[in-house]
Amino acid sequence: MISKNRLQNKIRDRLADLSHRLGRRQLTSSTRLGGGRSLIGGIPYYDFSTNDYLGLLDDASAVSGSLGSSGSRLLSGTSPEVLRFESDFSDWMGTSRSLMFNSGYHANIGVISAVVGPGDWVIADRLAHASIWDGIRLSGVQWRRYPHNDMGALEARLSEVVDSDAAVLVITESVFSMDGDRAPLADIVGLCRRYGASLMVDESHSLGVLGPEGRGAAAAWGLQDEVDIWMSGLGKAWAGVGAVVTGGEDLIELLISTSRSFIFSTALPPVSVNWAQSVLNRMASLDDQRARLTEMVTFLDGQSHIIPVMVGSVADSKTVSDQFKAAGIWAPVIKPPTVPKNGARLRLSLSAALPDDAIVQVRSVLRGRTI
Repeated sequence: MISKNRLQNKIRDRLADLSHRLGRRQLTSSTRLGGGRSLIGGIPYYDFSTNDYLGLLDDASAVSGSLGSSGSRLLSGTSPEVLRFESDFSDWMGTSRSLMFNSGYHANIGVISAVVGPGDWVIADRLAHASIWDGIRLSGVQWRRYPHNDMGALEARLSEVVDSDAAVLVITESVFSMDGDRAPLADIVGLCRRYGASLMVDESHSLGVLGPEGRGAAAAWGLQDEVDIWMSGLGKAWAGVGAVVTGGEDLIELLISTSRSFIFSTALPPVSVNWAQSVLNRMASLDDQRARLTEMVTFLDGQSHIIPVMVGSVADSKTVSDQFKAAGIWAPVIKPPTVPKNGARLRLSLSAALPDDAIVQVRSVLRGRTI
């Protein structure tokens, strides 16, 4: 008789391999205390692991609305709240139309797999988010990656496919989630123009932080009209849940009819949409928080509000993390495959809610760390 335990054995073997090579990922209880502090594993720390860049969670007021949506957007889940948010977001961004997704992951896989397919080309930055690469693979499109922010390599990739009849889509983040650096969007736009490619930009880590009224990096550099597909998660500076895609009327109509992650997901509940609306309503008034972030970045010699502490091995990264913990700073290790092999690091996410003494403490540890 054939054993039924093969899968269980394979699972155990994979766990053993993970434990040996990287250490298993662990879930740690975390409760927000306010003032940039969290209770983590029962110990209070200044929390440098959140994406709450503007500190809005500390200022959250009660938001009303149903906790359920009862169905997908195409059935019973399109509430008046979500229609209002999509309309107001488009007005704020200066685009024709917007569409809300359940998460940034849903948006990226749903958009890419809907707009391109077999016979088309996608060319994406090597360090683009995992959800972008998953969307590329799901689409069945032909694809190439280019070395991070390497414009010569991007042009070479574009020149390889320019003579084909296929649609060509270039994809990049504006602020990269693990390295904290910025894409040279003006150069990318210029190359897309030259070679007739379309451009998709993931602004999840720049929305709310950069640009006039926090409208993102493309808006900061006056390039918003050059972006064909713009998306951002709402779980970073927006301090909520969900994502939004904005662009032309035809794009949104296509997504409503063909994006599988949109069609086959239960809609976000009105209470979540109402929070997104409340943040949108006050985004223009948050310049003080954005200025506070800029001061922190300058003090810590960073490129953005995401500051990577590059180490290398997982074991050495844990040692550095422990040095931060001893100083009252929560900065967990980021392991492969989230980052490249031998690229383990700490990722310091700045928040306007953090006090000066926490930032001073971080600089002290950075300058005194032993690895």
